[in-house]
Amino acid sequence: MKKSFILIFSLLFLLIGMALIYIAPHFSEPKFIIYNTTKQTIEVTAEWRDTKKKLGKLQAETSTEFNVRDEAAMKIIASFPHGNEISHQPVYFTSGMVYIFEVYDNEIKNSFE
Repeated sequence: MKKSFILIFSLLFLLIGMALIYIAPHFSEPKFIIYNTTKQTIEVTAEWRDTKKKLGKLQAETSTEFNVRDEAAMKIIASFPHGNEISHQPVYFTSGMVYIFEVYDNEIKNSFE
């Protein structure tokens, strides 16, 4: 009887632990990573809903990260020192995901994990 109780308790504990490991990432805030792959410093701005967030200057070949407590469509805008701006089509974001934006000289590519 005691061995059965220990076995059942252990299996229940294991199942709850596995469920938490699987479910927890789905409740985390979306994470955004911006990579500046160019050879120059750029100014980066993120836009979603009615919000516009200046992420500041991003040195050449560096990255920055930020989180947003929301679900919407995100647009990244990169401004170059010579005045040129590039952006991409807005990307829908949701909790538990990591969104990666790579800024090139003439385009912004995005992917997610």
